[in-house]
Amino acid sequence: VSAGGLNVSGASKFTAAVSISGGGVQVSAGASTFSGPTSFLGPAYFGQGIGSPASLTKILGRSQTNDLATFNNGVTVAAGGLRVQSGMATFSAATTVQSGGLTVSAGGLNVVGASAFTAPVSISGGGLSVAGGVTTLTGGAAVTNGLIVSGLATFNNGVTVAASGVQVSGASTFGGAVTVNSGPLQASGGAMVTASSGVPLAVTAAAGAYSGTFAGGLGLSADRLSVTDGASLAATSGAALVVSGPAGAYSAVFSGGNGVSANTLNVTAGTLTASNGVTVVAGVLQASSSGVQFSDSSVLTSANAKQTRVTGTCAAGQFMYGINSDGSVLCRPLRWYQVADQVTDFSSTQGNNGWYYYWKSSSAGSQALMTYGTMSCCSGVTAYYGSASNYGHATSTFTHTGYTASCTTSQYVEVYRRWACPTPGTYFVAYSFNSGWGSTQKLTITINGATPPVWSYQNNAASNGVYSFPVVFTACPSQYVEFGHVPIDGCNSATTTTTIKIFQVA
Repeated sequence: VSAGGLNVSGASKFTAAVSISGGGVQVSAGASTFSGPTSFLGPAYFGQGIGSPASLTKILGRSQTNDLATFNNGVTVAAGGLRVQSGMATFSAATTVQSGGLTVSAGGLNVVGASAFTAPVSISGGGLSVAGGVTTLTGGAAVTNGLIVSGLATFNNGVTVAASGVQVSGASTFGGAVTVNSGPLQASGGAMVTASSGVPLAVTAAAGAYSGTFAGGLGLSADRLSVTDGASLAATSGAALVVSGPAGAYSAVFSGGNGVSANTLNVTAGTLTASNGVTVVAGVLQASSSGVQFSDSSVLTSANAKQTRVTGTCAAGQFMYGINSDGSVLCRPLRWYQVADQVTDFSSTQGNNGWYYYWKSSSAGSQALMTYGTMSCCSGVTAYYGSASNYGHATSTFTHTGYTASCTTSQYVEVYRRWACPTPGTYFVAYSFNSGWGSTQKLTITINGATPPVWSYQNNAASNGVYSFPVVFTACPSQYVEFGHVPIDGCNSATTTTTIKIFQVA
């Protein structure tokens, strides 16, 4: 057809070559098949609306159109491929390019409906636009003047964009390498550009070029991200740049220019290396494994993996009981709590809650542990005693000094209560006494057996008093405080009721 064009209204088959040099071709209804080489020098229009697969136009031989080509009802290109030299090629319905490939040299390619391109796609002019449906490019794509993806698109064999860059506003997956040679790599409106399985995303440009922008959503996710030759990569308005991969993977390289500018940069594995600077505008530079390494070999560790210098202090009357990771401290007021009581801790077992009971004869020279049981004297009282018949014993509330075989000064019996500290710390001892009857005796308090006693008092019948004091123990339980009852004169033994409470600071 040399001038007026070709109008096909019903199902038709062209098994030989078709050449339309003038008015172009219009296929308005039915399924048309072009089996031989086809040349459309004017506009080409196929179909009205979206029809069933049976009404698809099939181009089985190599076909070429030099002007605008619109395929509203889908196209199947089986072998020879389809070439559009100047006008834009628009696919509004399902389109399949199986082997021969699709070449658009000027006007660009607009994919509106679900399409599959299993052969290579080359767009050298107006770029590639994926506006709706699910589009899969398995054979690889080479775009010299920009790539715009506003619908779901999957590029299984990589994309190379030479000039105007890549703009993604819908979810897109790049299973092969993505290379942007000069223009921006841009994701906006909640879009995510994903490259998986160790595939690199590469942005290269001349020094100072503005090479990457991620304006919202998740931004960029890649196993390997490479920004070279002075290019910059920016994420704004809460967008994230995410570099993730297996442990030890070569995950991110920024070798020139401005490095990385982002609200959040997250490296979940591998190494982030920046030789010319990383800028985090408002968010977090986060590394969850081995940290971030810079060109001077310094390493920035994760915020959760280090302790900030401690600068906090506690006010007077408070003590420090904890330190936060940011260097601040935890304080609380000093307070005492009871750890021992002479009466309630009394037990038939030596050492119960730190209490021990000793006796010493003035003629024996050294202390010995008492025995717990019923005495043959003293109305058969059950207590701690040195000898069952020598009167010297201790109960939960009072202490009774005594004597041995005869009433001589050299055979007096001394009685001691000892409390051993459980843990190192500062303690406070509250001691009170009330003498009952008997001869004069000396009350003593010693620390760790040292002499002289820290306190002593010589009392007689009906005397009473109190004594309180702090003590610091550093080696427990070997250190102790001891309360002694020592006879002074006469043959009569003596009794004293005491109350001893011990507190520890907290």
